[in-house]
Amino acid sequence: MPGRTAINITAFTVYDDVDQSDDQFDVYANASLIFRGLDSLYDDAITMDGLVRVSGQTTIDDGLTLADAATFANADMVTQNGGDLTIGETYSDAATVRNIAGAIWNLVGNTQITGAGSSQFVNLGLLEQTSVSDTTVVDVDFYDRGGTVAIQGSFDCDDFDHVERFISGALTGSGSAILTYAFFDGTNISIASINVDGTTFVGDVTDSSSTFKGGYLDLRAGAVLDLSNPAANVSLGGYNNGSGEIDIRGNDQVGLTATFNGAETIVNFGDSTFTADGSADAGPSVTATADAGSQVTIENYAGATWVDQGESALFASDGEYAMNGTGIGVFYNNGTFEDLTTNQTSFSMNVVNNDVMEAGSRTYEGPSELYGGFTFDDQVTGAGTIEIGLDQVTANALIGSGQTLEFTSVPSGATDPTLTLNDVQQFSGLIAGFDQNGATDDKIVVNTATWAYQDFVASSGGGSLVFSNGSADAYVDLSGSYQPNGFVPTVSGNQTTITYTG
Repeated sequence: MPGRTAINITAFTVYDDVDQSDDQFDVYANASLIFRGLDSLYDDAITMDGLVRVSGQTTIDDGLTLADAATFANADMVTQNGGDLTIGETYSDAATVRNIAGAIWNLVGNTQITGAGSSQFVNLGLLEQTSVSDTTVVDVDFYDRGGTVAIQGSFDCDDFDHVERFISGALTGSGSAILTYAFFDGTNISIASINVDGTTFVGDVTDSSSTFKGGYLDLRAGAVLDLSNPAANVSLGGYNNGSGEIDIRGNDQVGLTATFNGAETIVNFGDSTFTADGSADAGPSVTATADAGSQVTIENYAGATWVDQGESALFASDGEYAMNGTGIGVFYNNGTFEDLTTNQTSFSMNVVNNDVMEAGSRTYEGPSELYGGFTFDDQVTGAGTIEIGLDQVTANALIGSGQTLEFTSVPSGATDPTLTLNDVQQFSGLIAGFDQNGATDDKIVVNTATWAYQDFVASSGGGSLVFSNGSADAYVDLSGSYQPNGFVPTVSGNQTTITYTG
């Protein structure tokens, strides 16, 4: 290389306590150069196909370049002091830097690790950056195989052209990392902030970062991404694929605007608040585009709380956009689901509700405040309760027999609690608390374009509102104590509004 003094290494050679500057070590195949003691390399280069091994403490100042198929192995301690480490200069190079198990590679100052061809940096020891003000940019094939990458500043692998693999190791520190098209398998992530884009997860990966941002993720079969921080800021976006699982373990703030394809599972285990981007301006949005024969599963786990905030929220199952046909998306609520949107939470996917879904559980702040509610465009099954409070609940499809639609008490002057049934024939649930809380403003609105209200038929513990289309009857069951002549139907267009006057 121009400007450097060539030094030929043709056999086993040992250097002790040297200070090399502007040298080019041509290390021949089967030859080895050993740096032992305290050594300093300043703007040096290593070429050809041999091995350079560090068995002492070596400092790299103003950069080090490897070319051809040279190997640089650190068995003790290397300090990369502000300069660039260049591993390979052309597409035909296959140079390697190896930080072996038990060794330490220090990154000091703003550093770069770059390269070309099939050249690579392999970490099996400790690769560490110790200053919060430092930035490290990696632009070469990078492999962490059971090692530790400890970052206090920023670590940027935002490069589409190179491999980034983290296998059975650890990514730690109080800093931040940006990783693009990375590959994780069995990794423990505890860095303060991480942003992964286009990343593949294989096996179990635990992430305890206080800030996690992920998009365009590929979760392979059997892979579990466990977001374990007790109070994290989580963001999930983009188009995500695969058949693995994302577990949200903490009481997190979750920004969720994402599409899930394949057979992925997303589970909330904590008391988490969901918006579009972590702010309260917009609500979460999830689209499930499962492949034919597959199911995207979103679950609020038993004992967990899922809170929707923002203007509105949407959960949609849209097989039209699936890669291999039309599958389904299902939301399983086995805990507490609260709608705190100002508009509504809409489910255009099947819901299995086995606990409680609360519409309007917030504190009343006056008649001018907007409130949300639930709209169910697909079937709701399971054995649970849907509470109708300050908000409104609309059912456009089947409501299974295991569901209780419960009217709860609201302050005087609040929006009238309203249940709208746009397909009365498919309503098999039980309505509880309808005008049983001392109020006289609860409403049941029924689409009666083809169904006309007939009467209330009392039975033990309640009764049924009866509707007829001329050839068949549909029943809406209520629990409570009612006088049959106390129900007042008001017809407007194709809708009949039922109130109760006692």
